[in-house]
Amino acid sequence: MARDFDGVTNTNLEATTHFGMGTASVTFGGWVNLDSTSEDGSFCKIGSADGIDTPADGYGVGVGLNTMDASGNDLIGLKEGLAWIDTNDALSTGWVHVMVTIDSSNDWEFFINGTSVFTSTQSAANTPTAKTQLGGYDPNGSNYRFTDCFQDEWAGWTSVLTGNQITALARGVNPFVINNNKAFHAPMTGNESPESQYVGGSNTFTVNSATKASSASPHELLENYL
Repeated sequence: MARDFDGVTNTNLEATTHFGMGTASVTFGGWVNLDSTSEDGSFCKIGSADGIDTPADGYGVGVGLNTMDASGNDLIGLKEGLAWIDTNDALSTGWVHVMVTIDSSNDWEFFINGTSVFTSTQSAANTPTAKTQLGGYDPNGSNYRFTDCFQDEWAGWTSVLTGNQITALARGVNPFVINNNKAFHAPMTGNESPESQYVGGSNTFTVNSATKASSASPHELLENYL
């Protein structure tokens, strides 16, 4: 099943590596199911956290209003220590597939359920170091960005996936089969847990109080059907 993140401090999945994800020509995303339409926090943060790891770096995607620190249901991008990117595109409750690409020019594109919903011309983020965190993280020791949601099948690639590949993922295709320089894959489900990253086949994510969820994502339903 998916993982249940309750929005409480230190409830997340954490790896002590950024899996070689750089600032450009990357793709990351997965399935999310919000507890309500008034939430805040990060789904995925690649890189070190401001105030906890020095210096602040990396980027991520989450939910909120203008920032991940205010409650709402906008899909939000983050360049740690530099900028927020509010798409003004709302995430509903229930399972939603979200994906972000950053191209070779550092421009961001956001996808909801396989459809491009927002693009943003950006300068480069600070190069990620140290960590990858799913379900939330601690940016400064007091202003926590842990999210109240279910998540499933999150992955990252050191390439920009095509629109057709992103559509396939949103229709329930397993990220495992899309090998375009895949950097990490956290299945969060079934016999594939604890969270394996398939490059090298080692278990690299530590599960911090994130229990198995009772809700199955569309990916899981498709796999059960097949």
